[in-house]
Amino acid sequence: DTDVAGNVGSDTEAVIIKDTTAPTGSITSPANGLTFTSNPPFTASSNDTNGVSSVKFQYKASTSDSFIDMNTDISVPFEADWGGISLVSNTTYDLKIIVKDTAGNSATFFGVSFTYDITAPDQPIITNPASSISVNSDNYSIQGTAEAGSLVKVYSNLSVVGSRQLSGAETAFNISVSLTQNAINSFKVSSTDSVGNESVKTTVSVITEDSIDPGI
Repeated sequence: DTDVAGNVGSDTEAVIIKDTTAPTGSITSPANGLTFTSNPPFTASSNDTNGVSSVKFQYKASTSDSFIDMNTDISVPFEADWGGISLVSNTTYDLKIIVKDTAGNSATFFGVSFTYDITAPDQPIITNPASSISVNSDNYSIQGTAEAGSLVKVYSNLSVVGSRQLSGAETAFNISVSLTQNAINSFKVSSTDSVGNESVKTTVSVITEDSIDPGI
């Protein structure tokens, strides 16, 4: 180009690089398959040569067809905001993120699910003793059934005096407890699931320990 004074300038060439490469990303928490008693941390990581502009977070119940938008985070660390979202107990949820780079390319990442469980197990059922009983013994075996895989605990007042961890599909328990001699012994039994939800305690029929000779 030449200006009015006759000066000749050099030509300038603009270089435009077209970016068609989608960003990478992953859900960093929670780990797949875990169970929670509160809304879990939901975080993501992403990378792109020219920069990540946003990460959109979504969730849905596994039985639902459509994901629900949560928030869109534009800065590291990328994190979901559960806000006022109320989850339904004993429900499995799927998580998804949609990552967008500064050129407008986007990519979707999913494959992480979790279960939300705040439901306590049913009360244990006591089969032995079936009713109030008197015994002459230092110990007594309390028997019954509880939720499969739960931790069964026997209480005396507020203290745990015996327990049994049920395995797999096992529901029957047999827990030996020490008895206070020549006294009325009162116990309660509860069932706690794998995430810490504890049932209402079941009252065991009174066990009276009597080791005093009746005399002649």
